[in-house]
Amino acid sequence: MSRKPPRVVSRLLERILPDRIREEFLGDLEESFRARIESGAGLFAAHCWYLREAFAAPLTLRTLEATIPDAIPPHHADGPMTNLLIDLRFALRMLARQPGFTAVVAITLALGIGATTAIFSAVYPILFAPLPYPGADRMVMVWERGRDGTESNVGYSTFTDLSERSRSLASSAVKSRPSAGATPRVRK
Repeated sequence: MSRKPPRVVSRLLERILPDRIREEFLGDLEESFRARIESGAGLFAAHCWYLREAFAAPLTLRTLEATIPDAIPPHHADGPMTNLLIDLRFALRMLARQPGFTAVVAITLALGIGATTAIFSAVYPILFAPLPYPGADRMVMVWERGRDGTESNVGYSTFTDLSERSRSLASSAVKSRPSAGATPRVRK
């Protein structure tokens, strides 16, 4: 005998039970079956119990539904936390059935979260953090365009004209590109 519930009976129950209770009922039935085996009741006794419960379930559920229509409410009538707990329990049951798949999912999530954190930690100071200057959000960089549309550096004479005539700039500075071994100079 297998340590799993009888497959034929499980398939039959899947077809007979109403949609709104099928997954929860079969999951609970299988959990109880496994608990009986682990408690030492024996494999044969657990199979007999499962068959008895499986054949009695449709009759019991139909009688309950006929006498008390709301005895087994649909999921959407429950509160959101009840639905969340039911779904979480079902997800954990599915993950417990396939430990290899669960391990692959957990490792994939861990690697994805770790890689995202590492990349964000490296990129944030470069792209998103404000510059370490007062009024950094108001700083601009000025370029000249050649006749062919390519950008080029601003010449010193253009810088002096801009500094003298501009009314929208509070202050201006120029930076020259250092040659090999020289230190950069900044003029205001």
